[in-house]
Amino acid sequence: MGICESRCIWATDVLYMNDASEYVYAQSVIKDVISAYSVKHPEFAQYKYIFERNPLNVNLEVYAACFCERKDLLSQWRAYANHGTGYAIEFSWQSLLRSFPVNRLGRVEYEENEQKNILKQMLEYLSRDITLRQEPGEQFYSKIAAGLMNALLFVRAFLKAPAFREEHEWRIISFPKSDEREELFRASKNMVVPYCKLPLGEPYNKFPITKIIIGPTLNPTAAQRSLRRFLNSVGMNTVDIESSPIPLKV
Repeated sequence: MGICESRCIWATDVLYMNDASEYVYAQSVIKDVISAYSVKHPEFAQYKYIFERNPLNVNLEVYAACFCERKDLLSQWRAYANHGTGYAIEFSWQSLLRSFPVNRLGRVEYEENEQKNILKQMLEYLSRDITLRQEPGEQFYSKIAAGLMNALLFVRAFLKAPAFREEHEWRIISFPKSDEREELFRASKNMVVPYCKLPLGEPYNKFPITKIIIGPTLNPTAAQRSLRRFLNSVGMNTVDIESSPIPLKV
């Protein structure tokens, strides 16, 4: 209801996502790749310390809004549907591409070998950039260091452990400072969590929501009727409704 009424989705600081192991896992993969790369590329070694720094200790943030490829995944209903009261919102990916920069949308990578290939490609590109742009003075090194830190924070947002591959996750990421988005805060179970709002655009006939799937519930007919009335009330008459065929056990 909040998404439909506000015409926004929320992007959360990736360091405060539900699964704290995301950061630990990504850090271990990055450390392995950076260590091996620095041995073969001496010109890169002086920046190695940047990749070993904890992002929590530097003033850089990246926010992510998360999606799933599958519209009716039992594990997702169990995790997020709150015992038969959940809904899945289907978005048009093409519409989202029109609303956000292309380089801010992407699929989460779960395979370690592919993750390492992505990191190596990033380092190759950055190394060429360092070599071509050699300039005297401390200002040059500071500029390169800041660029490397930003690149790492960006890539980290798309790396997750293989154990989570069944989530089939995609993400939209945002950098509130450079994107000039207001940083907001919400209460979670054990801390204050930073987030920002990503506007989905208007009017409603160009809204990227195409369908809403009602999760496993004891009253699918009543749930569908009230959902249609709600969508009509916010001008989303053309949005389709579907009910999950997964039986609910109570």
